[in-house]
Amino acid sequence: MGLLIHKKYMNNIDNIEYTSERIIQVTLKFPQAKWCLLSLYAPDISKPKKQREEFYEDLQKVMDQIPKDALLIMMGDMNASVGNMPVPGVKHHFNEGEINDNGDLLINFCSMNSLRMNNTFFNHKKNHKITWSDSRGRHSMIDYIITNRSIHPSQILDVRAFRTPDSK
Repeated sequence: MGLLIHKKYMNNIDNIEYTSERIIQVTLKFPQAKWCLLSLYAPDISKPKKQREEFYEDLQKVMDQIPKDALLIMMGDMNASVGNMPVPGVKHHFNEGEINDNGDLLINFCSMNSLRMNNTFFNHKKNHKITWSDSRGRHSMIDYIITNRSIHPSQILDVRAFRTPDSK
């Protein structure tokens, strides 16, 4: 896990905090705003429910420390299938139909914290949504870009998956 920050922003790094092996926070200070970037790796569905719930408890502790006016971007492998039923202000219907237990945890977390799952607001071909697949042909969107309400939806121009590093 990690975050890459362009070298031109090195002087803006205010704080780097490793909450756990699954949560990293980088805070950037700019004259007009404070940015909080979270890189996340949620336990997969095969892990005990208690471990998955503890991840969200740890993440909530991080959220509680972030100033409400900070611009928050959470990104990472949430190991969650969130379905395609819209939740106003949280998620739209551009996703797969399946929802799993991790999806319920993520939707509840986002709802409680007024967060927006940006991937679900953009209609893309399946291969530009899918972020996980296996040799048996199963696939899913389990990686998300999530923002708080300090970032207006009009500021998010697009969110999509790239199949290879040189995809266009």
